[in-house]
Amino acid sequence: MADPTTAPYDADLLPDLDDGDGDNPEGKAHVVARAGALSAGALVSYAYEHQLTLTALCGYKWIPKLNPEKVPLCRKCAELGMSYNDNAGD
Repeated sequence: MADPTTAPYDADLLPDLDDGDGDNPEGKAHVVARAGALSAGALVSYAYEHQLTLTALCGYKWIPKLNPEKVPLCRKCAELGMSYNDNAGD
């Protein structure tokens, strides 16, 4: 999965978005902001390996356990990620 903090978002290229159970954040792929020198992807990998809690752009706190390529992307994280990249050039 591309690093959401560096890759531009294109709505046509986003993976399946959550359209089913509304605000329930469980079982969805979430987007995190990079932390210092770590890319978002590296941060998620580190948290997965060490069972650390992350906070997604949408505010959901979780310990990564699922393969984010096999679950739908959280709609709120996708929208916040797009607005983050839109404002990054300002």
